Amino acid sequence: MQRKSIMVFICVIFSSLMIILTPQSTSISIKNFFSEQIDQSQETDNGPVSIRNIEWQEFVPVVKKLLRVEVKIKVGSGETTPIRLSIEQPLGTILSATELPASEIPTTPDWVSFDVQDITLNSGQIYYIKLSTSSNALYYWCGASNNPYTNGVSSKGANWDWCFRTYADKSKTTFIDNIHPELKMKTFLTFLSMLYYLRIISYEKSIISEYLNMK
Repeated sequence: MQRKSIMVFICVIFSSLMIILTPQSTSISIKNFFSEQIDQSQETDNGPVSIRNIEWQEFVPVVKKLLRVEVKIKVGSGETTPIRLSIEQPLGTILSATELPASEIPTTPDWVSFDVQDITLNSGQIYYIKLSTSSNALYYWCGASNNPYTNGVSSKGANWDWCFRTYADKSKTTFIDNIHPELKMKTFLTFLSMLYYLRIISYEKSIISEYLNMK
């Protein structure tokens, strides 16, 4: 009987996990549990513009944990100077940064990933993506006019935004920031189901015990 109780309890636990992690919850699914997502982005491209030593783009995160950043850039032929990307707040205070050699930058505009050290951001606050290199280096950053990214401005003016993508920890986001009400209800109902099954098991054991004592 004890083995039966243990098996029933294990089945209940497994069923609970499957209920909680079903894709129907809109917040959590097994498929995307360990994955990244684009948090903020500006992908409208009117062509590359020369980087004048330092250029920056404001962004306002929704997701807390930043994993990496992509920018759409290119390098001039024969350039050997590296380029550095940093996340700053305020501008001038570096939170995370990484550098790539010119050999890893394409000579035609394309998305380049900068795997900065993972950092935790405050949702809703302004942060800066900054590209920096030597003043005479031949680097170009794509962007667009007419303010395509409404959550921030850039070093080129309030009407211009550079092309960028910020990637965030999706698993952390779904479990901490975006727990859907439907998921909360499923969790509560699962807990009630567990109590119900355990009560049945306890009742069955008591009936059997009384029966044996009568004999």
